[in-house]
Amino acid sequence: MFAGAVALGVLASSASGSVLFETSFTAAEGFVDGGVGFGPDNPDTVIGQGPYSVVDSAGVGTLSSDSNGFVRALLGRTAAGNQTDVTSLGAGEQVVIEYIGLVVGANSASGNNIGVVGLANEDAGNILGGSSLAIGAQLVGNGGNGNVWIDPNTNFTPSAGADTGVAFGTAFDLTITLTSDGLGAFDVETSVNGGATLTTQSGVTPDFSKSGTLLSGHLQDFGGANGIRLDGFRLSTVIPEPASLTLLGLGSLAMLSRRRA
Repeated sequence: MFAGAVALGVLASSASGSVLFETSFTAAEGFVDGGVGFGPDNPDTVIGQGPYSVVDSAGVGTLSSDSNGFVRALLGRTAAGNQTDVTSLGAGEQVVIEYIGLVVGANSASGNNIGVVGLANEDAGNILGGSSLAIGAQLVGNGGNGNVWIDPNTNFTPSAGADTGVAFGTAFDLTITLTSDGLGAFDVETSVNGGATLTTQSGVTPDFSKSGTLLSGHLQDFGGANGIRLDGFRLSTVIPEPASLTLLGLGSLAMLSRRRA
């Protein structure tokens, strides 16, 4: 079990939560040290372009890009449990994407976009070369203070973003929470190490133009840092308890009452 699993155990055991895919890149899951492209050596649930490889599979298990190249990896793409159509999620239901033990190498310039994280827009005709981000966030180096920043905009142009307080080269856990409005759009929130929300973006419609609406995780290194490494990944859905749904409904009724007034 990868670091951070104890803190996340409530999600896995809750009746309102469903873990669709998780991995720690270890031998116990069938991983060996080496590349993660299509092939017989490593499970095809995790695939990545050339620089991505698994290291220390007999120990902690790490997915590493250790490169300045523009490369991507898809996580959980063939796992049977992740076949969830996100457009079918009701209001208040969530998709939770967790990157455990994420390490971003030394940033080469304060304004660089480092990479993007979230759900993949998988290109069936060119899976490794053409897939892109459907919805999520961007890692940037905007502060110039030696820390990783998170930018809710994912248009490859860094904006102000929020300082994670995590220095380059230091491991941290990144959580992206997508909350459905029931009509196909999501509120996107990010947090680090189980802390308070860092960034929020409302009413975001995922771009599934290449892949349909099934879930898989996305990790893309833009080459703005000296490599990205990851010790674990988890993809989950959360359905609010009936009491939470009641509160949501009461909130909606209150809004309607104010409008009528």
